[in-house]
Amino acid sequence: MACKQRILHIFILSVSLISCSAAACAAVMSMSLYFKKINVNVNEFGNYLPHHYAVKQMYDTGIRDQYERQMSAVFSMISLLEGEYRSRMIVNNELQENKTIEFSEQAFSAIIKKLCTTNKQNPVCKSLNPFTLEGISISQLIKLIQAFPSTLGGSLFPKSTCPFLDSTSKDPYQCNATLNYASNPIKFTIKNLKWSDEIHGIKELLYSSMKPILFTMPQLLAEYYIPCDDPRANETLECAAKTFDCPYNPTKKCGILQFPSHTLSGEYFIPNEPVGVAVGTPINFEIVGYSDWFVPTRGRMSLKQMKMSQGGFIAKGPDRDIGFPITVFTGDLKKSSAHGLCPNARASHFWYGPLRSCMKKGPDVVECSAMDNDDEYDTEKSFESADVLQCIDMNYCKEGARYSILHMPSRTYDTMVYEDKESGMTKTPMILLKKESVEDVVYDHVPFYLLGNIFDKMGADEADRSCGYWFIPYDVIEKVKSVTKDGEVLGFSFDVDFDKSSLLSKIPDGQFKRQLKITNAPNRVISRLFKKHN
Repeated sequence: MACKQRILHIFILSVSLISCSAAACAAVMSMSLYFKKINVNVNEFGNYLPHHYAVKQMYDTGIRDQYERQMSAVFSMISLLEGEYRSRMIVNNELQENKTIEFSEQAFSAIIKKLCTTNKQNPVCKSLNPFTLEGISISQLIKLIQAFPSTLGGSLFPKSTCPFLDSTSKDPYQCNATLNYASNPIKFTIKNLKWSDEIHGIKELLYSSMKPILFTMPQLLAEYYIPCDDPRANETLECAAKTFDCPYNPTKKCGILQFPSHTLSGEYFIPNEPVGVAVGTPINFEIVGYSDWFVPTRGRMSLKQMKMSQGGFIAKGPDRDIGFPITVFTGDLKKSSAHGLCPNARASHFWYGPLRSCMKKGPDVVECSAMDNDDEYDTEKSFESADVLQCIDMNYCKEGARYSILHMPSRTYDTMVYEDKESGMTKTPMILLKKESVEDVVYDHVPFYLLGNIFDKMGADEADRSCGYWFIPYDVIEKVKSVTKDGEVLGFSFDVDFDKSSLLSKIPDGQFKRQLKITNAPNRVISRLFKKHN
């Protein structure tokens, strides 16, 4: 039986700059892309896609700890271009399979800023006022690259040319190095752009291209409705205006506290009532695979507010301390086996606190096992000591103070976490560790799943570069689509052509080659899946 053919869309960009009235420009900027749309048959896989898939390892350049900026369109694009270049050099025997290179997102950002400074009437540049690359979408970035091919097509400089600056810098888009894109030996162009806003279509884009694709959607947020007479809601806009009625008690006014709807092990989830759902600014990912079977495991977080999902996309994350290797999501590496590589020290559901029976012996939690030594069932599993947590955000805890969480008084190793029946905000029993004593506290300023942003697990092991991959469930994407406009949730694939002069053997500039700093690539478990489909 012939496979059902699905229709996706391909856009062809008109690269000529246009002049327009203010109203017309606003209309252009509101579009996800200024392209002519035509229909084409992308592939013949139809509904017969494999249930899980991941791209070849030669596209994997590892995670670089660049935190929230890695979720910008520019940083995601550079990550994809690195993988494209690496794979091309491996195929051409220019680079060993266990080696990789790094391009500078910082240099690319600086060139775009300079470009938009001198081309302020370009619709994309006009929309970036005040200038912030965190506000640019993938579609806008592709438009810029094709509108200015000689400039941005020559903007892949070595990482060492222009080191990374985080978003707290005075000007995070600057580069002190001289960037001569006209003489840059690496040249690239983008062509054959395809997109889809459907789950199946995005899977087809990934599987038919057999290389990473780009994905964008607004950040999914969890909303907690806190009464205005509660100090936690004092500074909210809703309480300042006293205009928002509490959903669970219309006679009261509430403020809204919003938090990202993902755990610090890199797994998105849909909030359940009484927690509300909202969306924030666009986030962007490089998609490297998918699994229809993977179920995000929330560890010891049995929270009603977190909807259980199954199936989703594997995405390259912004921080190797959050997430797992690709092969965990494809089922080729057990999550328990991955903890040695990826301790996920910021994920609170992986923290171990002392049992109350141990704390009766004294205030030094470091001397406490995370399990009751008198328990006859813990002979095969034990921990050297409970985890000590240090406050790193003075806005939410006593800066520098040490804490620990508590386990349930049972053999299940469940963390003691409760949920407020009205707001859904979690309440986590903790211990404030003092010099001569301990103090019981109930922490309810931040949801339990985000405690790793407030407390630092002391003595945590560093994660391997193969870690840091996130999981975006299909139902999360559908939920975001249901509360946003068309065109805000999109997957993109395209071909990248590198000029012949871009080959390592063709680059005459010895200093440029030295700056590329060819380094070891992250390891990955090669699975039966890869052997079958790659």
